[in-house]
Amino acid sequence: MTPPTIVVRNEQPKLAAEPTIVAPPALKVAPASPIGNPLSAILQPPSNETGSGGGIGSGRGGGIGSGEGPGFGPGHGGGFGGGVYRVGGGVSAPRAIYDPDPEYSEEARKAKFQGTVLLWVVVGADGRPRDIHVQRSLGMGLDEKALEAVQQWKFAPSMKDAHPVPVRVNIEVNFRLY
Repeated sequence: MTPPTIVVRNEQPKLAAEPTIVAPPALKVAPASPIGNPLSAILQPPSNETGSGGGIGSGRGGGIGSGEGPGFGPGHGGGFGGGVYRVGGGVSAPRAIYDPDPEYSEEARKAKFQGTVLLWVVVGADGRPRDIHVQRSLGMGLDEKALEAVQQWKFAPSMKDAHPVPVRVNIEVNFRLY
């Protein structure tokens, strides 16, 4: 296994720029380290590995590793590690183990209103839902009832490499009068 090759296009630039990577201040990088490409925003060079966007590794953007953005590691944005995953690519879907039905709002019941609320939910590594947002609204107080119900749900968490990880999923909450 060989490390990625860094191509230096200009040994003596007219306008020198320090190489940068978005990382925590505690990270110490050797002064002669070949991290970064000051022209990457202009040239958009190919990745030095299997990823895209000028980075090194399998990720997207100018970072190092499997993440997205200018940081390093499996996360997204700047910094390192962590982040919320999506189902697929070795990440299993969370499984609801406690999912009580939502209550009907009186307004919707009187109007005999039915439908589905679509929610974006992050299921944490502990199996609890968080960061719940309404993606497709239904109205008549049913959006609020859907949020209240999903906040009580419990999940068997998503797994990646035999470790629980946070994952963002869509959840449909159906309101039907029987």
